[in-house]
Amino acid sequence: MINLPYERQQLLKKQGLLFNTNGSYISPDKKTIYCGIPKNASSFIGQLLHYNGWNLFINEEDTLITTNTDMPISDVDNCFVVLRDPFDRWVSGITQYIATFEFDTLLGKDNAITGMDIHSHIIDTDDHTLPQHYYFANLHTGVDKTYFWVNKNLKNNMLSFYNLTDNNKTALPTNNEGKPDDSIIIRNILKTKILRYLDHNPLFKQQIINYYKKDYDIIGSVDIIY
Repeated sequence: MINLPYERQQLLKKQGLLFNTNGSYISPDKKTIYCGIPKNASSFIGQLLHYNGWNLFINEEDTLITTNTDMPISDVDNCFVVLRDPFDRWVSGITQYIATFEFDTLLGKDNAITGMDIHSHIIDTDDHTLPQHYYFANLHTGVDKTYFWVNKNLKNNMLSFYNLTDNNKTALPTNNEGKPDDSIIIRNILKTKILRYLDHNPLFKQQIINYYKKDYDIIGSVDIIY
């Protein structure tokens, strides 16, 4: 675990000085780094890379990467990043946040985020809603980056580009009856309510989109494998 107060962690991330090792993998030949971004298929990708012999990078303290010099990159020539539409990612991230911390009080309401001071603090709540560029823009700036997009082609694109083997474990979690897991059902309900709320609050929706302007600018300026 990172032995820093949460608020301090968030500040360092926003300054490009803190990168969690959870989700940061290096290839067996030490030539490629994967920079994991929460809510951008990072769990699936981590599982796939681990299956193919990639290793989580940890520094000497087994906790975090604090600067570009903490990871030895003498042989690294590529860093790959998986991007996602910032608004879609926010909806997914805030859905997870509410399902985790506010479920009992909010699930039964017409608007899933009614009663929360959304306009002042809920846009940027935790790692799942931090702008994507915080995770990679200042990470090894001298290394070429390859960008992928979260969509139905992501797995095949990665398998082909990095010559990976499919582990065939990409299905959604299910219970013993083969139905969607309860947590997925809950999140789907919450997601529907959040989107309904935003449909009735277009100014707040635009506020969210504006907050991720730099992410949108980067997405529009780099070559992405779709």
